[in-house]
Formats: sequence, structure tokens, C-alpha cells
Amino acid sequence: MNLLISAREVIAIAFGPEDQIDDRVVNDFKIEAAQAKFIAPALGGLYFVCREVRYHDFLQHFVKPALAYFVKYGILPDLQLKAGNAGIVHNHTAQSASASDRQAVMLRREALNVGNTLLRKAIEHIEASPETFPEYDSDKRLHRRIFSGGIIL
Repeated sequence: MNLLISAREVIAIAFGPEDQIDDRVVNDFKIEAAQAKFIAPALGGLYFVCREVRYHDFLQHFVKPALAYFVKYGILPDLQLKAGNAGIVHNHTAQSASASDRQAVMLRREALNVGNTLLRKAIEHIEASPETFPEYDSDKRLHRRIFSGGIIL
């Protein structure tokens, strides 16, 4: 697995200081899935070289923030529900109550929207200086669209 971001970075970027997220919830497979679903198709050939030293700043300031929110989008259901021998149950403690399904959907949708907005910002940055990103070819991207709230952009 060649991950672009660590679990700790996801938590630091996409969650607030009051959120208590165990970095074991942000497993490598969730990160890999988010990279494959959202980042690789948007960056095309640039995805395979964006770990190179010359792209360090781009990775730090554009790719990782977007990826962190896509990972958050992917793990929120895991934080809300737990599966065990007794079946699937909502997570809650004596000091807290689970969010409603509507609230959970709103939080997931917001994480996806932030991820898409940050990814769009990354694409705009690339397209503003194409000579800096020769591996990027907008015609060869796997997906030329970014989905935001059900709207194809």
C-alpha cells in the first residue's frame, strides 16, 4: 500500500480538537479506498508521481486536505455503528447520545462537499500552471467530473 496520508494526519486535518477519534478507526484500507475512488481519478497520471519530492508542497497543501475529508466521509458510518455478535448497534455512552440518522447524513454530506471543494481547488491550481505538472493531462483523467451534492460539475 502506498498511502498519501497517515491516519493521524486525517484526524488532525478533518476532525476538530474536541472529536475523540481513535486512529485505529482510520485504517489503511479506508485511506486506500478514498485515494482510489476520489484522488486517483481526478489527478490521472499525476497521482502516480505526486509523492515525489518536487510535489511535496502540492501534496501537503492540496491533496492531503482533500483526501482527509474523503477518508472522513468513508469512516463516519464506522463511527456511528458497531457490528458484533449482538448485531449492528448505534454507538453511544452514558454521557452521550447517538446522532440521528439525518444528522449523520448531514455530517457525511458535509465531509464529501469539503473534500470535493478542496479537490476542485487542487485541480484549479494544477490547471493554472500546467508546466509545473507535466504528468497531469485533463483529457486522460479517468473521471473528468467532480460530484458535489448530486450535481455533476
